[in-house]
Amino acid sequence: MTLLIAPLPSLAAGSVGRQPYDEKLLRLSELLGSLHYLRELCGAREGTLWRDRMNALINAEDPTPERRRAFIDRFNSGYSVLAEVHHGCTPTAVAIVERYSDEGARLIREIRAQYAQ
Repeated sequence: MTLLIAPLPSLAAGSVGRQPYDEKLLRLSELLGSLHYLRELCGAREGTLWRDRMNALINAEDPTPERRRAFIDRFNSGYSVLAEVHHGCTPTAVAIVERYSDEGARLIREIRAQYAQ
């Protein structure tokens, strides 16, 4: 299984307003929330790993309160949407973990390639 690599380095610490990569970071936030739920559901026993990665992303960005809320809302949405549907570790849940892990790794590579200094 491919797991997401370490969170991104600071791209815009202390920046005001939206950033050109925010849509990708918002999707990444949603993926982290989804993985936080599904990995635990499937017995990964990782504790707060995915929440910690989300906190590291937020800390690295040092976002405005509005951006911070948007990232947290997407993380929570990713978690709660899957919690409503998946109540056990099924082959579908395992497939989603794989797909979301791959997508997250791809997003991180793209953001780093386009925006990291």
